[in-house]
Amino acid sequence: MRNSNQMRKWLAVFMLLISSSMVMAQMTVNGKITDSSGSPVIGGIVSVDGMDSLISETDLEGNYSITIPAEAAKDGKVSLLIMDGDATETRVLDYRDGSSITESIAFKEVSKTEQLKDVVVQVGYGGVKKKDATGAVDVLREEDFNKGAITTAENLLMGRVAGLQVTTGGSPGSGSAIRIRGGASLNASNDPLIVIDGVVMDNNAASGSSNVLSSINPNDIESFSVLKDASASAIYGSRASNGVIIITTKKGKKGDWKFNYDARFDYNTVPYKNDVLSASEFTQVVNEYDADNATTFSNLLGYLNPTTNVREYYDTDWQDYILENRLGTQHNLSARGALFNRIPSRFSVGYNYTPGILLTSNFQRTNFGTSLNPTFFDNHLKVNVNANIAWEDWRYADTGAIGAAMAMDPTKPVYTSNSNVWGGFYQWLQSNGQVIGLAPKNPLGLLLQRHNTSNIRKIWGNTEVDYKFHFLPELRAVVNLSLETNDSEGEDITDRNAGNVTGELAGLGSHTYYNQWRQNKLMDAYLNYVKEFGKVRVDATAGYNYQLFEGWQFNSGQLFSASSESDLDSYTDINLQSYFGRLNIGFYDKYLLTLTYRRDGTSRFSPENRWGNFPSAAFAWKLKEESFLRNNSVISDLKLRLGWGITGQQSIGTSGLFVPLVGIGNNNSQWIFGNGSPIYVPFPNYRVDDLKWEETTTWNAGLDFGLFTDKLRGNIDVYYKESIDLIAEVDLPPGSNFVNRGLTNFGSLNSKGVELGLSYDAISQEDLELTFNYNASYNKIELDELASPIIEVGGLQGFIGNNIQAHSVGRRPYSYWVFKQLYDTSGNAINGAFADLNGDGTIDNDDRYMKEGSNPDVTMGFLTNMRYKNFDFSMSWRASFGNFVFNNIAAVNAYRNNVASSNGYIANISAYYLQDGLLQSDVKQAQSDMFIEDASFVKLDNLTVGYSVFNALGDKTKVRFYAGAQNILTISDYLGEDPEVFDGRDYNVYPRARIFMFGFNIDF
Repeated sequence: MRNSNQMRKWLAVFMLLISSSMVMAQMTVNGKITDSSGSPVIGGIVSVDGMDSLISETDLEGNYSITIPAEAAKDGKVSLLIMDGDATETRVLDYRDGSSITESIAFKEVSKTEQLKDVVVQVGYGGVKKKDATGAVDVLREEDFNKGAITTAENLLMGRVAGLQVTTGGSPGSGSAIRIRGGASLNASNDPLIVIDGVVMDNNAASGSSNVLSSINPNDIESFSVLKDASASAIYGSRASNGVIIITTKKGKKGDWKFNYDARFDYNTVPYKNDVLSASEFTQVVNEYDADNATTFSNLLGYLNPTTNVREYYDTDWQDYILENRLGTQHNLSARGALFNRIPSRFSVGYNYTPGILLTSNFQRTNFGTSLNPTFFDNHLKVNVNANIAWEDWRYADTGAIGAAMAMDPTKPVYTSNSNVWGGFYQWLQSNGQVIGLAPKNPLGLLLQRHNTSNIRKIWGNTEVDYKFHFLPELRAVVNLSLETNDSEGEDITDRNAGNVTGELAGLGSHTYYNQWRQNKLMDAYLNYVKEFGKVRVDATAGYNYQLFEGWQFNSGQLFSASSESDLDSYTDINLQSYFGRLNIGFYDKYLLTLTYRRDGTSRFSPENRWGNFPSAAFAWKLKEESFLRNNSVISDLKLRLGWGITGQQSIGTSGLFVPLVGIGNNNSQWIFGNGSPIYVPFPNYRVDDLKWEETTTWNAGLDFGLFTDKLRGNIDVYYKESIDLIAEVDLPPGSNFVNRGLTNFGSLNSKGVELGLSYDAISQEDLELTFNYNASYNKIELDELASPIIEVGGLQGFIGNNIQAHSVGRRPYSYWVFKQLYDTSGNAINGAFADLNGDGTIDNDDRYMKEGSNPDVTMGFLTNMRYKNFDFSMSWRASFGNFVFNNIAAVNAYRNNVASSNGYIANISAYYLQDGLLQSDVKQAQSDMFIEDASFVKLDNLTVGYSVFNALGDKTKVRFYAGAQNILTISDYLGEDPEVFDGRDYNVYPRARIFMFGFNIDF
């Protein structure tokens, strides 16, 4: 018994020692977190560096408590990471077993410039802090984005970056023309490279989609980095000659799960209608035509009711029947936190429905996104996994209905008394009851009797593994594998009784469908070495890139036509391979040097021309760090940047590929046996064996500055670009592979410009904040060398085979090539009278001259943000100056003789006739310089007002209600309906809706 009691005593002592040692082998840290104003930080995160599972979150008073085990200590120290949103503080504490200490943290007031200095700019294969950037790079974070009814990602950028021009169409989800510094090519692509979380995207939209970026949920985007000069973008090589837009999506963070729900409701309204003659005006013009030409087209006015045999006259505004106000909506839900308390994660789901104001058009998108960012082995191994899937559903309206609504006789009814004929829609008919092929079709019938739909599934994502070597922590190995796939299908069905189906399919309707599959696979593998040698910091990167584009498409042809055949087209695989390197050297944290080299190879060119070499160099000098400016109270930041680089261009689609392709079906390649149908035979497609890289050389100089204690911040850039060996389409000798035109390297152009970006914090108080952001850019592009003196481009709508634009040496691309209009003494245009500029007595193409161009000289953007207590306000403006537009609508439809047709119908004309009084239309008159109009504009893009309520739905919740309008006001002298026309030719442009919206956002 005695021995048993002794054993119990020793066991108790042993357990006490064990438990005591367990208590002693940990420490507790508690305290309070406050912001710069002394207010408690609610929901702040306190974690132990290197221990993902050790996390504490501050309560309503800003208090936290965290227990730290012995294994978290390194060399007797433990590091605490304190996060409040994007702000981060670090505290290094002595580790003391069994102790309980207090460590309170007050976040310091951080200037805007300091915040921007700490922002990491994505520059390809890694990032660099804004303060160390040597190239022309602009960064937009979420607070800088455009507000409003945003449907696609590029809408967030409109007017927000100097030198970046985004022109979006009016149809729902429509594609946008995105240009950085005006582009650098003629026939090759001028689109910038788009990179999303390391996925280098395919710039070609899937069949059935009108927008490359339509599948991306704007609500998932955290920031944009816009790389504008060659020094910044050359690391991406061949696909970066037109700049790079790097999109970074939102990621998960440590801590408790946080949720966000956003709901928005849009009322899309018709902002204007095309100005045509009213029924009374049209009747008067037809009567005048009859009087002057001894005709009786006035007998065609109105509708002869076959039931009553009485002619009825209507006043039909056809545009009212095809354009309507419609409701749209958007919903987004996201969750952010640590999966299994270890893996920072974010999950999101989104739904968008955007109706078009043109009847029957709409766009729907459903998104799912996942981001996982675990770390292993004391943060030596980082894994980033991003996976996204989007379903897009499109219904396309027949935009020809806009032109039909402008041309249809306004004295006619929409429906006839016989619903069994042509669906009951009024149509112009021949004596045999068939529709007159050339006559305007019933606009409403064009929409309701056609069903053009597409469905697209897009999957994209990547896995990036970043390993910091244990034995050499300065060296990292990074492998990024990404995949982008598009599966699309669509069909275009026109009803059997549709009046717009004529010829062999009349009364049968039409039906086609297609399937497409495309895939873009990419691998990046590189090493990165970073080390400081005294006052010198070295950051070196070297790697290899592989990218493969592949796919196929099936087109059914017209299913109701015996002469139509299906076609299966397997796309030619395009393979890009590259070797790249970059060296960043910093001296004394004042002098920065960046050297980049990339060797690119493309399967588009022959083996002799396949590889291109693209170097760049940049230097930056932090003048503020010099002794003569360090204590200057006015200048708070100043950095000079100089850059030079060469980029390449090979994005030419499949035209002129070196890879041998065979085509089928051409009137020049057929056999006819007896009286049988022609048999189309294969023929080799045109290819150029010696086609080679376009090369663009860019020189850039910039100045980043901050003034008056960072209240005013900005940057100024000047640049000069020169593109040589332009890939241009030229005429070919007769008999060249059955084609008349093809691609070759011939020509050069230059581009020069100045850019300015300014941000001003006018008021920065606890209850009131007011900021202004302004940017302006000047850009001039000029052609230096071409294959021929005049290269015609820019088709003239209404006169097939004729052009209104041209390329010419010494002029900007796509200048207008026109006749000089003559006017009478009253200033009225003389119909068909033009200046004989060469004096040979004949008016022909030799008398045409180059006038203006469609690209603007100057673009501007202005954004105002204000917060007063719980209210917030945002307003954004855009401006464009020096852009000219060819008013194709007036040039083709503003003549009195257009009201009457020898085919037995009458058609409405543009109301421009009432102003210009032109009687006779022909090609020369349509190519008159009187239709080239100054389309400079100032636009109030959007205005948004919000109000936030805190803790209304529980602790740590925030509800923001907001309302606003978009496309509010346009100020312009342009006589057309909308001066913003991308290609400079205004013809039946889909109206951009004016949108009124209401929504709410909940953080919980």
